[in-house]
Amino acid sequence: MRKLWVLATVLALALSGFVAGRAASRHRESLARGIVRGEIPPAASALPTDPVEDGPLGEAGGLGLRVPILMYHRVGEDPGRWPGLTVSPAAFERQVAGLVSSGARSLTVDQVASAVRERRSFPEGVFAITFDDGTADQYRLAFPILRRYGARATLYVPVGRVGRAGYLTWEQLGEMKASGLVEVAAHSITHRDLTRMPVDEAWEEIVGSRLAIEQHLGGRARDFAYPFGRHDPSVDLLVSRAGFRSAVTNRYGLVHAPERALRWGRMEVHERSSGAFLGRLAQSGGDWRRAPASSSGGRAVRAESEPPSPSPTPSPASAEPTESSAPDPTETPSSYPVPSIIPGPSRSRDPSPSPTPEASPTPDASADPSDEPTPGS
Repeated sequence: MRKLWVLATVLALALSGFVAGRAASRHRESLARGIVRGEIPPAASALPTDPVEDGPLGEAGGLGLRVPILMYHRVGEDPGRWPGLTVSPAAFERQVAGLVSSGARSLTVDQVASAVRERRSFPEGVFAITFDDGTADQYRLAFPILRRYGARATLYVPVGRVGRAGYLTWEQLGEMKASGLVEVAAHSITHRDLTRMPVDEAWEEIVGSRLAIEQHLGGRARDFAYPFGRHDPSVDLLVSRAGFRSAVTNRYGLVHAPERALRWGRMEVHERSSGAFLGRLAQSGGDWRRAPASSSGGRAVRAESEPPSPSPTPSPASAEPTESSAPDPTETPSSYPVPSIIPGPSRSRDPSPSPTPEASPTPDASADPSDEPTPGS
């Protein structure tokens, strides 16, 4: 009898927790919709947006442009506490050389978004390089290699860290942007989980990051990366309202449909990733394909395997309209591990890492006197 009572109590607590969680989620989404409709005035206003250039990318009947969007964090000889997130300069140069020598087109994420909007194809292949977190090595070690090979990259920068020890400065960001090779994109202000803060605070993080980039560097900041890859329907609404036309996660993704532009996936690159393989992967892109029903369970890409051969696919204009196979918007990114582009067994990072004192996403550096950069997605 006592066991039944304990079991009933546990079930009741679990059910109440589930109901409370669902109610909180609905409340967050309701607040976000209020901000979007202007019913709840946020502390900061979104910048004006061009309805043509900054608006949604449209629909393509379930088709997407196949582009490997490659995800990096740090370039350095000593990985320190971040061996899974650091690529040596020699390995990075081999990887960039392999990509460029393949003849595939190098694009920023902003250019990928424009290509998706315009329904362009790239018979020669295509790829995009991205860096998260705005650490100083991206200017000191990665940028000279990008410039040497004429490769483009998108840097997702948490603007609250700009100018701090170990991070990029606005002068360095301006120099890289002026080269024509680098896009500076938003990664929030303080690099905290947007799904775990009040909606109005998340709004400030999102729109404030765009304001800072545009005020310091000029031009438009139209692309966003979710801190830790985490987002939910309310965060998606705010990112769209803030004028961003694309946002990337940490989930695996190779085909990028316009209907899913606020949850595009990427492919994480590691030290042992082969430049030759990355080049073949880039050559296999550039065409329009059916977007997979879900990123969940996506295969891990290994450097010793050949990328799939391009297969003829109907163009967006000639394809029969089909129901979009976008994932359920209520699903969170924590359901999707990131496959690593490395040989041997897949080495996906924990899909739902909990911030620790050693890898705190907050801007407070009081716990670490050296203010060492804290890479995170």
